[in-house]
Amino acid sequence: SSSPQTTAGRGGMSLRDGGSYYSSCPLIMATQEPAESAEEPHTIREKLIQEAAAVVHPIGRQPTAAQLAEREGADVPASPLDEDAYGVGVMCIVQGFDIFTRAATNLTRCEGVFVIMFGMSILFANGVLQLFLIIFTRKFVLGGLAKDMRGTYNEFHEKAFDDTGDFNPAGWEAWDDDHRRTLCEFPLSVAVFFLSILLLWTMVIFGDLRACSKLVYDIFMLPTIAPQAALAVVCEDGRNIIQGMRTAPRWFIYLFVVLPKLFTAATTWWYGCRWLTSTALFADLILNSCALGFIVNVDEILHAAITPERVQIMVRRTSIYSKRLGDNSMAKGWKEVRILDYLTAYFYWAAGLLAAYLYVFHFQRVLPNWEWDVKQHCSEYRVTPEHWNHGVLPSFIRAAFDWVIG
Repeated sequence: SSSPQTTAGRGGMSLRDGGSYYSSCPLIMATQEPAESAEEPHTIREKLIQEAAAVVHPIGRQPTAAQLAEREGADVPASPLDEDAYGVGVMCIVQGFDIFTRAATNLTRCEGVFVIMFGMSILFANGVLQLFLIIFTRKFVLGGLAKDMRGTYNEFHEKAFDDTGDFNPAGWEAWDDDHRRTLCEFPLSVAVFFLSILLLWTMVIFGDLRACSKLVYDIFMLPTIAPQAALAVVCEDGRNIIQGMRTAPRWFIYLFVVLPKLFTAATTWWYGCRWLTSTALFADLILNSCALGFIVNVDEILHAAITPERVQIMVRRTSIYSKRLGDNSMAKGWKEVRILDYLTAYFYWAAGLLAAYLYVFHFQRVLPNWEWDVKQHCSEYRVTPEHWNHGVLPSFIRAAFDWVIG
């Protein structure tokens, strides 16, 4: 059999760090079973695989699903890691624990610890930056904006309404024109437009939530493997496929990747909605929407800016074995229509609309006493296209536009 320092060619097995095996697809990690045929192998690759199998798996551990899929000639169904700080964290946790657990020397163990700490540092920097931006926005931006909006709205009720609560046109006309224009550009004064902005913002957060749920499911479904077994395998084409998991790296991913991402997504959504509601001008509403996208994309910015190129390539090539993406399932999805998959899109649309609706009509605290009494007085500040009066567009389109903008 091969010695622990032997490295096979492109098609065979390799021994790294005193017995850490990584295989080459399409036979991911040679199975631990002896060759079924007693015949002499016909190729060098077959011989190397048989020799490596005798060394790597002396205790008869059963092959994983990923190994069986490759042995049967099928592509390994795998879900790629996200190319952001969280993806770097997952890859470094898996790689670091793999090296540390299966290392033969203290130096190699230190290398594994260094890889884990690098991934944790990326996750820490991402979390600190995002939380700092959220806290800074909450403390120095939102409070002042909300206070100004409440003051303008209260002044509107003082100037434009009499003591009985009825609208006073003369008081409205006498009120300062700049204040009237500002009031008419409050996001809540055009509910349909504002709901559309909040819906898109909610969909941005849904992207992070879906990524979290996918990662949790894939990590949870990975089989728990023996302490000396490889967590990941390396294919001939350079792909790294995470095929199994142990308790420590699994919980590290849950605690330091999934939970922070969920917390950041939920917190960013709430304060993002508050920020958008506190925006006093339509033009600033669009700009603030872009600023929120900047906060959400901090993980991608860090990945592109400071992650070493080799690590970026490794993240791009690393996937998690996922049976849900198997060839049979995907083939059936083409031949047999799975209505539930398509209905999922409508579920996300409905959930996004519901979240935006509930926030605007029940949970927003920027203007808690908002009475929806501004829109009908702002027709003079709404811009209507000149060709409206020429009958160029059908009447129902003009009516819909007038309903949206008030």
